[in-house]
Amino acid sequence: MTLIDTNILLRLITGDVPELAQQAAEWIAEATDALAVPDYVFAEAATVLEFNPQYRWRRAAVAAGLEDIAAMNHLSIASKVRQAIVHYKIYPKLDFVGCLLMAEAKGRRTHVMTFDKNLLKTLN
Repeated sequence: MTLIDTNILLRLITGDVPELAQQAAEWIAEATDALAVPDYVFAEAATVLEFNPQYRWRRAAVAAGLEDIAAMNHLSIASKVRQAIVHYKIYPKLDFVGCLLMAEAKGRRTHVMTFDKNLLKTLN
């Protein structure tokens, strides 16, 4: 199995460095072993796209980019990540990590210990 790093996702989503975006797409298309995108890579990508001064993308654009990656059939992506993307679109006061926590808590039917009032309000 090969894990995909955030910089690969960012190149695929933004295309801001065309030659690297092309190379990333080729690597994925030509991979002979299983490919996985860890949940923390999605979280970092969302944070970079939304808050890094180089990007400052709107949430809808970030969500669309993450959905495009999640839609790639040959990538292994946890169901909690897919659910977190849905939460990210619905709950504008939560960052992606909060959405990921919410997805995991709901999936496990457990509680979250946090000082984040928006997350607590959403969970209840």
